[in-house]
Amino acid sequence: MLYASGGDRAKAAEFAARAVTRAEQYASGDAKSDLRSGHLAEAYLTAAAVHRTFGDWDEAGQAVARALAIWRGLRNPGALALYRKSIGEAESLVREVAAREGRSW
Repeated sequence: MLYASGGDRAKAAEFAARAVTRAEQYASGDAKSDLRSGHLAEAYLTAAAVHRTFGDWDEAGQAVARALAIWRGLRNPGALALYRKSIGEAESLVREVAAREGRSW
């Protein structure tokens, strides 16, 4: 988000994409780990926030929808508690994207 807040779209997108790629690799190491999956969802939320910063609403919607889909699949109460704030941020972003795009995610 540092690059996004500085207005560097290319660097922000690059780092967000790298974060998602690394998180996907990490999560695939133990697909049954809710903590690893939650980490992946967090990376998608970061990517969504970067896209929102630059007004890329469709991309933001896709990324945040992916994050929420992952979090909804978690069953470990500890993992859910750990990501509760991020889940709330993602739900808020979904509403913002829906208002901008005129569709629901």
